[in-house]
Amino acid sequence: MIDLAVQRRRLVGVLQSDPVMVRFLADHDAYAQVMERLFTILGGADADADMRVQAAMMSGAIGGAALHPLVIDLDDDTLRSHLMRLARRLVRLPE
Repeated sequence: MIDLAVQRRRLVGVLQSDPVMVRFLADHDAYAQVMERLFTILGGADADADMRVQAAMMSGAIGGAALHPLVIDLDDDTLRSHLMRLARRLVRLPE
């Protein structure tokens, strides 16, 4: 997920800020299926509210950070490294 956010950060920014694309993706079945699979991986098939919120926060944090003006000048490798380290810390995985 981090690799995708970093590799496509400029495209994702355009897609997220275009109201037509936001509506299109909201109604696109294939996109909904991919997102459902992703959140199942992040939170588990029987995720409770706490796990669903954690998965939503993680995806929002990664996507938001990859697009944020404070990091726009960072090269992909540097950004990826920081995002991986901080994501692991958020979910308490060993670095």
